[in-house]
Amino acid sequence: MLLIDDLVKLPLDLTKKILEGMVQRVDDEMLNNEAAVRKKYLEVVQERENGQMDDEEYLVTTAFLSERLKTIKSER
Repeated sequence: MLLIDDLVKLPLDLTKKILEGMVQRVDDEMLNNEAAVRKKYLEVVQERENGQMDDEEYLVTTAFLSERLKTIKSER
Protein backbone atom coordinates (compact mmCIF):
# COMPACT_ATOMS: atom_id res chain seq x y z
CA MET A 1 0.00 0.00 0.00
CA LEU A 2 2.88 2.35 0.76
CA LEU A 3 4.25 1.95 -2.76
CA ILE A 4 0.90 2.85 -4.28
CA ASP A 5 0.69 5.95 -2.08
CA ASP A 6 4.15 7.00 -3.19
CA LEU A 7 3.24 6.52 -6.85
CA VAL A 8 0.08 8.58 -6.45
CA LYS A 9 1.89 11.38 -4.62
CA LEU A 10 4.85 11.50 -7.01
CA PRO A 11 3.22 13.74 -9.65
CA LEU A 12 1.99 16.11 -6.95
CA ASP A 13 5.41 16.30 -5.30
CA LEU A 14 7.12 16.92 -8.65
CA THR A 15 4.62 19.61 -9.56
CA LYS A 16 5.17 21.30 -6.21
CA LYS A 17 8.96 21.28 -6.68
CA ILE A 18 8.65 22.69 -10.19
CA LEU A 19 6.34 25.47 -9.04
CA GLU A 20 8.62 26.34 -6.11
CA GLY A 21 11.53 26.56 -8.54
CA MET A 22 9.54 28.81 -10.84
CA VAL A 23 8.61 31.11 -7.96
CA GLN A 24 12.26 31.35 -6.94
CA ARG A 25 13.30 32.21 -10.50
CA VAL A 26 10.63 34.90 -10.77
CA ASP A 27 11.73 36.36 -7.43
CA ASP A 28 15.31 36.40 -8.64
CA GLU A 29 14.38 38.07 -11.92
CA MET A 30 12.16 40.61 -10.16
CA LEU A 31 14.86 41.36 -7.60
CA ASN A 32 12.52 40.57 -4.72
CA ASN A 33 15.13 39.14 -2.39
CA GLU A 34 18.50 40.21 -1.08
CA ALA A 35 20.42 37.37 -2.72
CA ALA A 36 19.01 38.22 -6.15
CA VAL A 37 19.96 41.88 -5.81
CA ARG A 38 23.49 41.00 -4.71
CA LYS A 39 23.83 38.55 -7.60
CA LYS A 40 22.65 41.19 -10.07
CA TYR A 41 25.09 43.71 -8.57
CA LEU A 42 27.99 41.30 -9.12
CA GLU A 43 26.85 40.76 -12.71
CA VAL A 44 26.77 44.52 -13.28
CA VAL A 45 30.26 44.97 -11.83
CA GLN A 46 31.55 42.19 -14.07
CA GLU A 47 29.89 43.72 -17.13
CA ARG A 48 31.52 47.06 -16.30
CA GLU A 49 34.93 45.47 -15.88
CA ASN A 50 34.54 43.65 -19.22
CA GLY A 51 33.66 46.89 -20.98
CA GLN A 52 30.09 45.84 -21.73
CA MET A 53 28.64 48.79 -19.79
CA ASP A 54 29.52 52.47 -19.82
CA ASP A 55 30.01 54.64 -16.72
CA GLU A 56 26.60 56.30 -16.85
CA GLU A 57 24.69 53.03 -17.17
CA TYR A 58 26.82 51.51 -14.42
CA LEU A 59 26.10 54.38 -12.02
CA VAL A 60 22.36 54.34 -12.73
CA THR A 61 22.12 50.57 -12.37
CA THR A 62 24.14 50.35 -9.17
CA ALA A 63 22.15 53.23 -7.65
CA PHE A 64 18.92 51.38 -8.46
CA LEU A 65 20.26 48.13 -6.99
CA SER A 66 21.42 49.92 -3.83
CA GLU A 67 17.97 51.44 -3.35
CA ARG A 68 16.33 48.09 -4.02
CA LEU A 69 18.54 46.44 -1.41
CA LYS A 70 17.69 49.13 1.15
CA THR A 71 13.99 48.63 0.44
CA ILE A 72 14.22 44.87 0.87
CA LYS A 73 16.11 45.24 4.15
CA SER A 74 13.60 47.76 5.49
CA GLU A 75 10.68 45.45 4.67
CA ARG A 76 12.01 42.78 7.03
